[in-house]
Amino acid sequence: MLDDMTRRDRVWLVLLTLVAATLRLVRLDAQSLWIDEFLMILRASLGEPFRWSDWFVNPQGPLPALLLRWSVAAFGSSEWALRLPSALLGTATVPLVYILARRLHPSSAWPAAILATISPFLIWYSQETRHYALAVLAAAWSGIAFLRLLDERPGRSAVLHYSLSLLVGLMSHLVMGFVAIAHGLTLFRWRRDRVPAWLAAVVPAFLLFSPWLWVAVTQNLNLANVAQPGSIPEAELLRGESTFSWLGLPYTFFVFLAGYSLGPSLVELHDAPRMATVLPHLATILPLALGALVLALSGLAAMRREPAHRGLVLLSLAVPLLAVTLLSLQNAKVFHPRYVALALPFLLSLLGAGFAHLRATRVVVACAAALLVVVPSLVSLGNYYGNSRYAREDSRGAARILRGQATASDIVLGQGAPQLLEWYDHGPAPVVIVFEPWLRDPQALDARIEAWSAGRRHVWLMCVRPWIQDPGRTLKTVLDRRFGPGEAHPLNGVTLIRYSTGR
Repeated sequence: MLDDMTRRDRVWLVLLTLVAATLRLVRLDAQSLWIDEFLMILRASLGEPFRWSDWFVNPQGPLPALLLRWSVAAFGSSEWALRLPSALLGTATVPLVYILARRLHPSSAWPAAILATISPFLIWYSQETRHYALAVLAAAWSGIAFLRLLDERPGRSAVLHYSLSLLVGLMSHLVMGFVAIAHGLTLFRWRRDRVPAWLAAVVPAFLLFSPWLWVAVTQNLNLANVAQPGSIPEAELLRGESTFSWLGLPYTFFVFLAGYSLGPSLVELHDAPRMATVLPHLATILPLALGALVLALSGLAAMRREPAHRGLVLLSLAVPLLAVTLLSLQNAKVFHPRYVALALPFLLSLLGAGFAHLRATRVVVACAAALLVVVPSLVSLGNYYGNSRYAREDSRGAARILRGQATASDIVLGQGAPQLLEWYDHGPAPVVIVFEPWLRDPQALDARIEAWSAGRRHVWLMCVRPWIQDPGRTLKTVLDRRFGPGEAHPLNGVTLIRYSTGR
């Protein structure tokens, strides 16, 4: 795949990959782990002997958990070691995006690879111990392997290569199945003679993945409420609320290019998920959208002589987005851009083709559109590395404060996602998780607080991601009324307040 590259191009690709590695390794352990990373750690059974049951328990695929175990065995259990596999996989994605873009449209390779290198979205997931760095890498790899089936005579090695890339993707995250569907639809439309080769690769991969698919369908999806007649009772909605907003569709493309560290923060969007939250940031959002739209339309024009490649790009974007939207509308899964992230290598390839196409005829327009995309990415990266407003929830900081100030005669009432206190040393104070159903009866809640605080000098409130279980801040209101205003400790994404009981 790189045999026809010049020596100069090889050197530049190595240098670009080193830049990507630097951006993904720098400040790798600067932010606290957050709840989804903690759940990943639990699924990997770190610190325990490997059990074959662990191999099958993860419904989203076992490979990331296995890589996590290897990393911890080699480097320990610091945040740096926990996130190292994602950082390395995210780095390796950059040359794969280069190869994918080069196969889709040769002149798109460098612009696409540069966008992948500085992508705030890809860097975010390259610094999380999650499934997505490996899944995106596998999506780019499978795209390269699929293009061999599409453009070349599909021999046994090409089929095996494609099947292996699909299997790795499926073992990373089950949304890889949507990517395989996009590939199949491309062949049905433009190269039906290659469908048998596609089936020869897809069927074994899905058969080998079927145990995890069964776990996902039976345990990870909210299928009890799917196709239920009438409205779903509020108490049974995923996370206590409707899982889909149409604003999620444009937001997906925005974060693909700008990440989560530009415009409204995740906390702001969860606290007030409406257009009024977005309006103050339109001066940032609209220029980025304009630049991306110009490059995307130009990219489609650039691929007009390669209709199968253009169709592959569009289907690779549309199929995962449509599938995740339908699952969310049916309340089977919460809508989130990360579930569509496997389409990003194709979007970057499309934008790269658009820049190359425009540069050949309208250099000023090409540079202006590219700047409208690149500058927000760089600003977002600056925010990601240095602006705590966009950082992950600081459970580590909360644990540090509790370890230094809370005693065994105190109690911590945790809301939202306080489970990370199980990972970080938070001192001797016991933790009680306050569940959402307890907040519905104020009198019963008051009685519980009376029991929890009996004999305690201080009651600590630790609220992480309150929109999950307490969007109305009911528990804080009751504690304020009972004990008076507490001593607040400002932390990113975490409410930590100490109340004195007077005892």
